[in-house]
Amino acid sequence: MLDNLPGRVAVHGLVYNQENKILVMMRSQQDVDEANCWDLPGGGLEKDEDIENGFVRELTEEAGILAKNVVIFAAHEVDDGSLGLYAKADTEDIGITLSDEHSDYKWISENKLLSIKPASLHLRALQELVKTSKKSNCF
Repeated sequence: MLDNLPGRVAVHGLVYNQENKILVMMRSQQDVDEANCWDLPGGGLEKDEDIENGFVRELTEEAGILAKNVVIFAAHEVDDGSLGLYAKADTEDIGITLSDEHSDYKWISENKLLSIKPASLHLRALQELVKTSKKSNCF
């Protein structure tokens, strides 16, 4: 189903630790488009990969942790025809092992998530989604 879309399909997510904080990671200076921007873990789905497994794989690759209770809760279309999906998940892991894609990480509150800058395209879209949802009591 997702293979028929004109652009890339990616999933990024809110990963909550046992203290109900959300993982954000700083894109490395090697990133051509969004160097030194805070981002959520995630990335592109591989051919024939389902959304949840893709998110779990990306989280393991980027942060070295496992996710559980993965739920897809939103989607947005990007101008280039790609599709961005958003997941929520929990982790009990406390040790982060960053890939070369990221240079730093931190665990933050939901309130801090709404204002953290500089933010990647994915994080900015999620910030707007959460703000809009809170206004209509949907989040």
